[in-house]
Amino acid sequence: DAANYYYPLFEWECNEWGAGRIPLWNPLDNLGTPVLADTTSSVLYPGKLIFVLPMSFRLRYHIYVSAHVLLAAVMAYRLARHWSASREAAGLAALSYAFGGSVLFQYCNVVFLIGAAWLPFGLIAADRMLRERSLGWALTLGATLALMVLGGDPQAAYHTGMLAALYAVVLRFSAESGSKQTAVRWYQSRFSLLAAAALAGLGLSLVQVLPAAEWAQ
Repeated sequence: DAANYYYPLFEWECNEWGAGRIPLWNPLDNLGTPVLADTTSSVLYPGKLIFVLPMSFRLRYHIYVSAHVLLAAVMAYRLARHWSASREAAGLAALSYAFGGSVLFQYCNVVFLIGAAWLPFGLIAADRMLRERSLGWALTLGATLALMVLGGDPQAAYHTGMLAALYAVVLRFSAESGSKQTAVRWYQSRFSLLAAAALAGLGLSLVQVLPAAEWAQ
């Protein structure tokens, strides 16, 4: 996929932007494809700003892929440290996650690499949102989900949301079996926070979701 799909697709997108055109219609794939309706195009992903660097496209593409492998390592390190792991353990977690086969091999399918790179930070945001009952972290989680969708991997956003919902259930039952609960306002309930994160993620990625939904019809 890297050689016969993503590399030429991203190069075509760069050429369109360079010519002053928004890459909305690709005439070179399947006799014509609506680009925004195809999530793998990731045409509006903020990380694509790497492609404005003044160097050859080949080098820009390599930097784009390598940067997301390193991002996966950094985020895995931060997640391990967030869960009170030692620096050595967090470093091992970062290396194992980013350079393990299931993540590193996604250089061949770069949109899934983007999802994997942002997943650990999504878990940090979910943990802080649910434990601190923070609307700010709910919006941060929503923004992370949107980055996954815009980056071309809506499946990762879906799985992250499922993990956050499952974690909320676990926290609920662990709280019920533990000490006395304190009252919280409705907007601080875990259900409200999950809904806020989902709505924020959807709102920020509508520019990709709506064309895809229309095309699917």
